[in-house]
Amino acid sequence: MTANNSTSLTDKAVLDLLEQLMEISSVKVELLTELQRRIPASDMDESSEQEAGRDSLKGILTDAIIMLNRTSSKDMALIKELKSKIRHSNIGSIQLDLKKADVIISKIRELIKS
Repeated sequence: MTANNSTSLTDKAVLDLLEQLMEISSVKVELLTELQRRIPASDMDESSEQEAGRDSLKGILTDAIIMLNRTSSKDMALIKELKSKIRHSNIGSIQLDLKKADVIISKIRELIKS
């Protein structure tokens, strides 16, 4: 039997966690954007450029950046709505196992130090 590592999060902690996760996403966008800038455009003829461009590394990075930016705008709207409505809701505390988040944070710290 595994131990329950759940942590009880208050409304404020949930909102704070969502905001921090959104900040991590913005760091990811910044990293992907910098990668995209450093990758040279491929030399293709015009007929195959559009089709091959989507599958190129630069195209994949562009798509990822666009999707993350769209997700970020939705995250901001979600957080704004939650802030205005969570006080009047009957959500209570939320149980969440934060072990995975701790592992990811530890890995990020190690990578930054290296």
